[in-house]
Amino acid sequence: MLTRAGSERRQQSGRVIDRIGGTDRRFTVVLPSEWRRREQEITMAELPVRCTMVSILALRGSGARTRMLLVRRASPYLKGLWSYVAGHIEVGETAWQAARRELAEETGLVPLELYATSFCEQFYDASANCIQIVPGFVARIAVDAQVRLNDEHSAFRWVTLARAADELPFGSQRDLIAHVRREFVNRTPQPVLRLPDGA
Repeated sequence: MLTRAGSERRQQSGRVIDRIGGTDRRFTVVLPSEWRRREQEITMAELPVRCTMVSILALRGSGARTRMLLVRRASPYLKGLWSYVAGHIEVGETAWQAARRELAEETGLVPLELYATSFCEQFYDASANCIQIVPGFVARIAVDAQVRLNDEHSAFRWVTLARAADELPFGSQRDLIAHVRREFVNRTPQPVLRLPDGA
């Protein structure tokens, strides 16, 4: 509320007329009812943020000989596209347990070592109208390990990380590969990132 000593004030249609020395000065005043209306006007819906999935980059070899596993999707979603292993977290699982399970279910592979990458993909999931946050994991695989695909995939290849980045359909996937190259190929990852063996 605006106040001035010795002034005459009256309220007219949401405005205050302040008469000082015979001069009218007009100030716009927002009344409580108007505040509520304006708050309603600027209220915006929020998209939920969810973390229901994990991504797993299976790597074998080291240094310049590092190769990454790509699988070609056979299920209706993204059918025919090349990707790395990914899947949903089941009730009662931790994210790293889901990563280990999904890798085994989709490829038959059991990692020598499993690491958290400290990197999360982010994308808009139109089917659920939400923002998905997807933690990425690195699975170190023995060079002689045999891949056994389930029915979610129709083919697999071991490729360089550069080739994988060219093959993948989404920018967030290429960002994850760049992070993994920097932190897991070009340097030794911090031991604290290694996850427990077994489920």
